[in-house]
Amino acid sequence: MKKLFCIMAVLLFCTGCSLIKEAPDSDTGNTTKETSDDNNSDGSNTSDNGAADNGQEEVILNGIIISKDDSGVMIAVQDISGGFQPFDPVSVHYADASSLNIGMGDIIKISFDGRIAESYPSQIWADTINIVEKVQDNWPATSSIPQEYSFEEAVADNCFVVGNDKTESEDRMNSFVDNTINGMVGYLRRVMYTTEGDPVITDFIYDGNKYYVFEDMSRDAFAGSGDKLYKKIYTYINTYEKESYKVFYLADRNDITNEEYEKSITSSNSKDMIDTYAISY
Repeated sequence: MKKLFCIMAVLLFCTGCSLIKEAPDSDTGNTTKETSDDNNSDGSNTSDNGAADNGQEEVILNGIIISKDDSGVMIAVQDISGGFQPFDPVSVHYADASSLNIGMGDIIKISFDGRIAESYPSQIWADTINIVEKVQDNWPATSSIPQEYSFEEAVADNCFVVGNDKTESEDRMNSFVDNTINGMVGYLRRVMYTTEGDPVITDFIYDGNKYYVFEDMSRDAFAGSGDKLYKKIYTYINTYEKESYKVFYLADRNDITNEEYEKSITSSNSKDMIDTYAISY
């Protein structure tokens, strides 16, 4: 991630200030002001980098941690805030990042001065970072979703949505695949509806090194009595393609043939099975 920050910094220096914009208020087009607490939820003090001392108003952004190093954090935006859309990846520069007791999946509240560097991912410079929720037994990004979660609500929340007879926001899935294949961080939420109409929510995270899958089947009435939360880590994203049918799937091998994949998902022989996880169907 340090390497990614360095590359972005060089690009921004070379291209000039035209890449910097201010985050608009979602209703008025103005920057928004909100006061954050001095203490984090874990009792530690929040450090102030002084980014808001330049006279610009403070903007609040809520995010889900993808990764962290000593120079900052990589997040996926949790909701429509700070001029971003849900699940947009954002690189957050923060001078006191090494002191933050946070990990993947934790939800944080960021205040910054409204400047956004329009690279990919976008970059901001944090004034303060507060911990909102730590990962515990559930993946907190999905635990807040209601039990009754409609197809239309999932589409409005910027999810890749797969129903029984239609698919929406496939472009978000394609962007996730394209970006991560090229080594860029990404976050995708897929909501897939069962025959009975129950939502199964899966978050896909790529931190620049590994793919993380978090599947939440707690809203599926027919999922059985076992563990309804599935967590897995994979190394590669692969493509199965036959005629007009294409599937993107995760695996720990990148040399799986179409024949091997077909046999893996159709055979009852355990020797034929390969540990994979499909992103698209």
